[in-house]
Amino acid sequence: MHELSVAHAVVSTVIDALPTPDTRVLQVRLRIGELSGIVPQALEFAYDVAAQDTPLADAALVRKKVQKIKRAFGKERSVSVIHDLPKWNYVQALLSLGDRLVGEILLAVHENGGNWPQALKGVNVNADYYVYREKDPAEFLPWDFIDHGVSREFLLEEFRKAMETAKGWK
Repeated sequence: MHELSVAHAVVSTVIDALPTPDTRVLQVRLRIGELSGIVPQALEFAYDVAAQDTPLADAALVRKKVQKIKRAFGKERSVSVIHDLPKWNYVQALLSLGDRLVGEILLAVHENGGNWPQALKGVNVNADYYVYREKDPAEFLPWDFIDHGVSREFLLEEFRKAMETAKGWK
């Protein structure tokens, strides 16, 4: 099974190219030739093993979650699953959940020619705080002012049910 050695080589190469050891990687793309002799499923498994406890571990988790969602809705003809690159999901969450301090990040992005990673390193604002912190259900969220005809209480109850169901997915 040479897939494991390929996966280790990929992980090592990416880690060596990271600007700092604490940089998180959300996506790794590989193009495998048809004559390579690599079995894609074996490489996926090997990658998951090789990426454990490295900055690339998040990329494996994101890919698994997207695949799980696609499988869950795969037989539904009326549903198509479209997903962005995880990097852009992070930016979208930051922009929608951030406060006026995110303006410093936007200015830095502009000054760095659209380079988000460089801008995030160059400012003294913890973007992960806005994206990853757990939100209190009583907290006012940026979209709470929109009247969409569904009560906040109903949405919170649906969220609670979804979280309970998600516990069984793991």
